[in-house]
Amino acid sequence: MEQKKKDREVKKVLRERGPAGLGGGIPEPPNSKVAVLHAYNLDKFLALQPATLLMFYANWCGHCQQMAPDYTTAADLIAQMKLPKSVKLAKFDDGDEANRVYGAGAPHKFNFTSYPSLFMYQNGKKEPFYGDHGAHEMAAHVAALVKGLDPEKEVRKSLLKTRPMLYRPDTNPDVVLDLEPEMFDDMVLKQYESNNRVWIIEYYSDKCPFCKSLKPEIIKAAEKVTQDLKGKVRFAGVNSRAFNLLAKRFGVTSYPWIISMYAGRKLEDMAGLGGADSVINWAHEQHKKVWKKKPKWAKELPKWPSEDDEDDTATSSGGAEKTALATPSDSNSNATGSWRELLGRRTWFFLHTLAAKYPEEPTKADGVAVQNLVATMGQHYPCPLCRRHLQAKLVDPSLGPVPTKSRTDLAIWFCKLHNMVNDDLGKKRHSCNAFELDLQYLKSCGECSASKTVDEDIHESTPWDYFQYRRQYIEVETSRSEL
Repeated sequence: MEQKKKDREVKKVLRERGPAGLGGGIPEPPNSKVAVLHAYNLDKFLALQPATLLMFYANWCGHCQQMAPDYTTAADLIAQMKLPKSVKLAKFDDGDEANRVYGAGAPHKFNFTSYPSLFMYQNGKKEPFYGDHGAHEMAAHVAALVKGLDPEKEVRKSLLKTRPMLYRPDTNPDVVLDLEPEMFDDMVLKQYESNNRVWIIEYYSDKCPFCKSLKPEIIKAAEKVTQDLKGKVRFAGVNSRAFNLLAKRFGVTSYPWIISMYAGRKLEDMAGLGGADSVINWAHEQHKKVWKKKPKWAKELPKWPSEDDEDDTATSSGGAEKTALATPSDSNSNATGSWRELLGRRTWFFLHTLAAKYPEEPTKADGVAVQNLVATMGQHYPCPLCRRHLQAKLVDPSLGPVPTKSRTDLAIWFCKLHNMVNDDLGKKRHSCNAFELDLQYLKSCGECSASKTVDEDIHESTPWDYFQYRRQYIEVETSRSEL
């Protein structure tokens, strides 16, 4: 009876009129289960609803627009589940000026710096939601939180049911075959007459933009190699995000990642992945190296990793996506490792060095610029999985806001951020002693010269005004909004 009463109150709250001038936001389709909130009913709704996944978005945000259909589908899936309490998916258009009457603005009250930002509310508590943004994965993650189950395991179960594929919907399987765990061994590893072929296998994620753009190049390469080598080489794909154990089984830790296999054994990982030509050349090299009329087959098949093993592939939502930000910051580290590792190594070195060189008496422009830099990293860090973990760290109350009034405080803040990432992975913490940080990163710039000719063209009088530089973009956005 009490829950039915609350349900009626929730429906009444959702019917409340919003502030004057409120726009339509990203519209929901008819019969959508997503609760559309505004400045006048947001707090009331959260107080009444037992469990809520709340998305703050901006109507002009491209990522938000792309996510909208999945969010709507996830709400429908949740509505069909039998859960121990009422659960709603809701959204709030923070990009609508009419909603800015909400206190000092949602970002200040809810502590977020990018769109879309999701939070899970239940039992009077709020926590950032960093689950996958696919409809079924979101629904599985939310249901797990409500039931008190492990979200990662529940999301994996969901992916094993939905089995998203990149090639299967529209690609001839004789050109690129999308593999699943149940068929992998029989198709790739087992000895039979027609399997005397080199397998070129691309591990991808159906959510990876680069993997999607690479798809036509892989198809082009597969068609050319198949024609050249008369079926002695065959191409296949594996969705690492859905079948993370199949990736881990062969040491695949990111995507896109290409391996070669022959006679029941893994051969090599491809380096220097580019367009179709790079894949064609590599496939020919692999065939030339190993193919024989009578191959010597492996006596034992590669072992499957345990479900309980710690995830260290990019397919998990809690393991390898942290590694891009967990690599050493030593400037002497050489250019080895995966793309994520190199990205992380250089990112940390840049941030620590920037903090060490921050002015002793910073101006307002100095402070605003470094805050915007951190916010930009949270919005645009190039590794999407790592980005979500970085966002979680940036909004963690124990870290606090970016200190901009002191060079030392800023250096220690970046060191704390680095250690938060390392703590997640059980890695050694860095010393956040100000003197030790200066010793490592406060270097001179005596070698910072492009060339004598170039340097002579740069005069001390060259004007630079941070706010003026930013203003040109603000003016462009303002003019666009007025159209």
